[in-house]
Amino acid sequence: MKRFRQFFQVLKDHNFLKIFLGIFVIMFVGGTLALAFERAVNAQGFNNLWSAFWWALVTITTVGYGDTVPVSLGGRIVGVLVMFAGVSLVSLLTATISSIFVAQKIREGQGLEQIKFDDHIIICGWNVHAEKILDSLFRLRPMSDLQVILINDLQEERINDILYKYRDIELSFVRGDSTREVVLERANVTKAQAVIVVPDTMAVDSKTADERTVLTTLAIKGLSNQIRVIAFLQDRDNQNHLRRAEVDEIVVSDEFGGYLLAANVVEPGVPQSVRELLDPGTERNLHRRKAPKHLIGKPFEEVFRHYYEEEDEIAIGTYAEDETISIMDFLSSDTSALDAFIKRKLEGSGHSPEKEQLVKVNVKPPKDYTLQDKDWIIVIGQ
Repeated sequence: MKRFRQFFQVLKDHNFLKIFLGIFVIMFVGGTLALAFERAVNAQGFNNLWSAFWWALVTITTVGYGDTVPVSLGGRIVGVLVMFAGVSLVSLLTATISSIFVAQKIREGQGLEQIKFDDHIIICGWNVHAEKILDSLFRLRPMSDLQVILINDLQEERINDILYKYRDIELSFVRGDSTREVVLERANVTKAQAVIVVPDTMAVDSKTADERTVLTTLAIKGLSNQIRVIAFLQDRDNQNHLRRAEVDEIVVSDEFGGYLLAANVVEPGVPQSVRELLDPGTERNLHRRKAPKHLIGKPFEEVFRHYYEEEDEIAIGTYAEDETISIMDFLSSDTSALDAFIKRKLEGSGHSPEKEQLVKVNVKPPKDYTLQDKDWIIVIGQ
């Protein structure tokens, strides 16, 4: 019903109703006059009112089938008037339709159009890593199933370059500040599969980019706590702020740089192997697989053998998402003195009152580990 009202409003705003009313009036008046002039001399062509209306409509749209033709002087004068009026109204209708499409394209290019995607991926912010994220999404997920929305304030020329570069995927753009709910709603964030928040170093100073990431996460979670948010941080000291915002995953810039540098000296070959596994452009990468039902309840040794022999892949572990809750879920929302006391005691004893990480990874589980129904298999495969 809401979409019908929106459609009706579009027709009203662009004078479609007046144009259609004009066409109807010309058809009615022209058909009636033609019937009055032609009924006596051309009864075969104008035998009733409906045939006269048909002739008027065909004449207005300049189709001109020729099945009905006025022969009297009065009928032909009416025909000329209907022709001129019809050409004018049909031209006006065509121009109005064209202007709507052109205006919509302009709004899409400016990032002002409402997104109607479902199950899409949103990238908030822009920096030097953003294109690498798009490349990885492009390689890890089928193109036919990939819908990505960008939210940022880049120059229109830069956005056009990005849209052209990734023209093979369904990529759209929303202009605006990702910390504002109205911008997020324009990107249909509540229907998104996941949101990736990167430090927007193109819009703000790199020192305050993490603050913008936290504010964006808070805005998203404020719209719906069920939206999966993955945030990219430049400074690991800001992780606690994101945890309080109930972010789902945190990626810290250059988190493993120190390890990779040291491993190049102590264990050469290990960093190169890691790079090979994480590069989506190579033939073998880390992937997740939903285990077949016949493996549920089986020891991991059998799971490993199945993937190695049947799938030509190497199972290296499992991961699962647990439905954990925090102590804050049991406290009241009015922040009473007792609730504040409990929270202080928890923090003083080293326990966080915030929700714990839901994802549990089990790398190289014991051979006798029993595969659970909630487990996904982490494999090295294509």
